[in-house]
Amino acid sequence: MIEFDAGAESLLDVRATRRLVALELGDVVVPPAPDQSETALFYRVLADTAGRVRIELWERGELHGVRVVSAADGGRHLGGRRVALAAAELARRLRTHRVRAHAAETRANALAAERERIAKERTLNGPVAVKSSFGAELFTSDGDFLLGPSLTLELSTPPLGRLDFGANMRGGELSLTGRSVEVLELELGFARRLVLGPSLDLDLGLGASAGLVSLAGAREVDAIPGETQSWWARLRGVARIQPRLTRELRGDFGLLAGPVLRDVPFTTASGHDERWGGWFVGAELGIVVTPAGGR
Repeated sequence: MIEFDAGAESLLDVRATRRLVALELGDVVVPPAPDQSETALFYRVLADTAGRVRIELWERGELHGVRVVSAADGGRHLGGRRVALAAAELARRLRTHRVRAHAAETRANALAAERERIAKERTLNGPVAVKSSFGAELFTSDGDFLLGPSLTLELSTPPLGRLDFGANMRGGELSLTGRSVEVLELELGFARRLVLGPSLDLDLGLGASAGLVSLAGAREVDAIPGETQSWWARLRGVARIQPRLTRELRGDFGLLAGPVLRDVPFTTASGHDERWGGWFVGAELGIVVTPAGGR
């Protein structure tokens, strides 16, 4: 639709101008605005100064561009031709703008959808998780082994990291006594999980544990005749590779090492005074379960 004011009508052949504008716009398809189902372009042709006219492109009350052309020289028909060319140029500019905006919106929507898909498929990271694992530890001083399960409650504390509360049961044979040894301990740790890739994480942790040690076959423990139990404490650092299995499950493959902070003094059945402790290294294999919690 095109509208002329009285001044523009005196400078132009209105009927010819309308026809020329329709011809120029014949191959210009302007997409509708994002919130509209169809395009409704409206042109206003207004007399300017010194024989010029002002062409405005409107749509539903919004101005989308202005051109000013001369209508004083070359006759009324040439002025109409200039108006038609200016109208087509405004329409092409609007079309280019909307095509680019639509392409940008499409890319943004696709990127947002991809991010949402990745977030939905990515293994959850807290706020609560439970890890069940089986560990083996070697004590470097005498080559003693401990084997047994662990159960850990993981509580995420962003942005600091994660708190781990664990319980460990270990059993083995102590070379110094030739009899079995059992350990039951509680652990408090701090850890951070780092993303290595789409399906792999690196978990780094530091923990301290303390618990009960039972030394079968010892004559005395802590200089107490007939006693076979004592307590110990130790530190451990651990690095774990955790492949993401599903949204709720991670595998857990870890290497750990640390010192015993409180050695256990004891006397063997043959009367030798010994201390059990030193440094240890170990490995663990387990699985981490993170409940979805409705997410």
